Amino acid sequence: MDSIKLKANAKLNLFLDITGKRDDGYHELESVMISVGVFDTLTFEKTSGSGITIVCNKPGFPLDESNIIHKAAGALLKKHGLEGSAGLKVTVEKNIPSQAGMGGGSADGAAALIAVNRLFELGLDDDELISTGALIGADVPFCIKGGCLECRGIGEKLENTGLEKVLHFAVIKPAAAISTPRAYKDYDTLKAPVHKSIADMADALGRNDEMLIAKRLFNAFEQTIRVKEIDEAKEMLLSAGAHGAMMTGSGSAVFGLFESEKAAQAAYEKAKEKGFEVFICDSTDEGTELI
Repeated sequence: MDSIKLKANAKLNLFLDITGKRDDGYHELESVMISVGVFDTLTFEKTSGSGITIVCNKPGFPLDESNIIHKAAGALLKKHGLEGSAGLKVTVEKNIPSQAGMGGGSADGAAALIAVNRLFELGLDDDELISTGALIGADVPFCIKGGCLECRGIGEKLENTGLEKVLHFAVIKPAAAISTPRAYKDYDTLKAPVHKSIADMADALGRNDEMLIAKRLFNAFEQTIRVKEIDEAKEMLLSAGAHGAMMTGSGSAVFGLFESEKAAQAAYEKAKEKGFEVFICDSTDEGTELI
C-alpha cells in the first residue's frame, strides 16, 4: 500500500465537566463525545526520501511541525525507527472549522496515526494507537475510536455509552474564535464551579431517550465563556425547535439537537437566512473512515 485516503469526522461534546487539575498542568475531564458527519478528507502518500510534507486547500492552515498531523505522524515514525528513512505527503481537504470545539485538529491527528500504522505496516492495535494519541492531544484517542463514548482522565479512558439511535444536529459556527488555553485559564478562576453527573448523561444515552439527552446537556466552559454570538446561536437553534442547544468543547461552535433530520434541515435553512455559518449532520459510529 502506497497511499490511503481517510475521512476524519468531527465530534461534539454532549457533556463536558472539568474535575481537577494535575501536577503536570493537564486538566482532568469527564466528557461524553459523539462523532458527527462533518469531516476533513486526508490523503496520505508514501514518498521517496524522508520527511513529512503537508498541503491544504485552506489558506492559513499550518503546514510545518506545529501541525498536529505532523506531530502525530512524526511521533509514530520516530517511535518505530522510521524517522530518517520514511517519506510522507499529506493532502488535507479542510471542512471542520478551526477554533470551534469540534475536534478538527484531533480528528486529523487520529487519521495520521491510523494512516501511518497502515502505510508502514506497523501492526498496532487501537489501544497502542490510543496510547500514542493521548500524548498528542486530549481528543485524539476518542477520534481514533469514534461513536459515542464516555471519556475520562486526559481523554485516554474510553467507555461505550450504549447509544444506538442516530441523533440529528444543526451546528452553528459563530465568527468569534475561542482560545482553548484561555478557556481553561478563565475556568480556573472560578471559586465554586458547578459540576454535573456524567452518569446521568450516560443513563440518558443508554436509554436512547432523545428528550432526556437534551435535558442533561452540560458544558462546564459555559460558566465562564460569555460571547454574544454564542448566545445568539443558542437562541437561534432553540427558537428553530431544538430540544436542547449547547456550546461544544471550549467553543465557539454551538449545536442543537433535533428530533429528526427534517427538523434539523429546517433549522439549517433558518440559520442560513440569518447569515450564520451552519452545518447539518447526523451522529456516526466511526471517528475515522476509509474512503
